[in-house]
Amino acid sequence: MLKAFPRRIINIHPSLLPKFPGLESWKQALVAGETVTGCTVHYVDERIDHGQILAQREVRILPNDTAESLHARIQVLEHELYPAVIAEFCERYTETSRQTGRWPDK
Repeated sequence: MLKAFPRRIINIHPSLLPKFPGLESWKQALVAGETVTGCTVHYVDERIDHGQILAQREVRILPNDTAESLHARIQVLEHELYPAVIAEFCERYTETSRQTGRWPDK
């Protein structure tokens, strides 16, 4: 799939990558005693939560945060950031294809 669609698959992850890849990263941030976490939009590559970072947004970890309250605040950011990055991606590729008459390879 990745070879068929290079730099076309975009993911959102609930941490400031490269910190805390994998599952339940907001819990990892709490356990690590972090004061800031957030979300990352990135290209998908062969490794988990590893591809080129396209955008990130930060959220403060509050002293009284639980895993649930922190995750909820991160999700608010995800719901803003992901569509914005997708819109920018589509605009850039649409403009490139208009100018060149073909869909860009990279």
